[in-house]
Amino acid sequence: MPNKPRVTAVAALLVVALLPAAGHGAEGGGKVVATVNDHPITATEIDQRLESLPPQVRGQFATGERRQQLVEQVILGYLMSEAATKEGLDREKEFKEGMAQAKEALLARLYMKKHVAEEGQPSDEELKKEYDRLLPQLSPPPQIHARHILVKTEKEALAARKRVVEGKEPFEAVAKAVSTDPSAAEGGDLGVFGQGRMVPAFEKAAFALKEGEVSEPVQTQFGWHVIKVEEKKENTPPPSFDEVKPRLAQQVIQDRYRTQLKTLADTLKAKARIEFKEEGADKKEGGAKQEGAAKKEGAATK
Repeated sequence: MPNKPRVTAVAALLVVALLPAAGHGAEGGGKVVATVNDHPITATEIDQRLESLPPQVRGQFATGERRQQLVEQVILGYLMSEAATKEGLDREKEFKEGMAQAKEALLARLYMKKHVAEEGQPSDEELKKEYDRLLPQLSPPPQIHARHILVKTEKEALAARKRVVEGKEPFEAVAKAVSTDPSAAEGGDLGVFGQGRMVPAFEKAAFALKEGEVSEPVQTQFGWHVIKVEEKKENTPPPSFDEVKPRLAQQVIQDRYRTQLKTLADTLKAKARIEFKEEGADKKEGGAKQEGAAKKEGAATK
């Protein structure tokens, strides 16, 4: 699945707790869930604050401990606000500027809520199409579990290989005895890795081996390697549709939301004249006449 930008739960919790809700306190109606110095905080107010969160994280705070955390953060936000007012901070220039910005943010949120529809659950047919489209990305890439011995010269590498192949010494024991790589302490164990992690010559030789096979000496910029593949993981089946269905549904909903938001933004920009005044960003946008701008760990790892 492609990585998407995320809003962390902690950041979202702090932001939404300090934002004003559309309805405030008991006036918003609903069950009172807490009081702070006789000021009621209602379930409706908490729900309104939740609505300000992006859809992808909103569900995390809807019930249980996370919702209670949000209530506690709202209480803390109210206490801070009350203390700040007593100290006269509401008369500061910074506060007045912040109020103007908060007004803009609230109006923007209400505008988005009005013009960007909440997306319903996608159908199984739609999700199956998305599953088929993403199947190559869902399939685990080939991986191997390998060990290696690293020495300075080809002669040393041939001698180490001979001890393993002809002398029947355990690969791990020879690695511990002669390898100069940090992995020697673990018998040359490099763990499980996929393509793209090791230097090209090492990777090519390692992935060409069969399970249990020991390579001929391989030269890289680090020296000479003797490689043994313990296990190959090449035919791991992709997760089933049912396994990834919840993630796919969430992704489809997010993609629809972003598409709607982009369309709305593009429409507004097309009707406006936007000029960037900062250095390096002096270009113009909008529906008015467009003007051009004047101005890995161990010696085998990459």
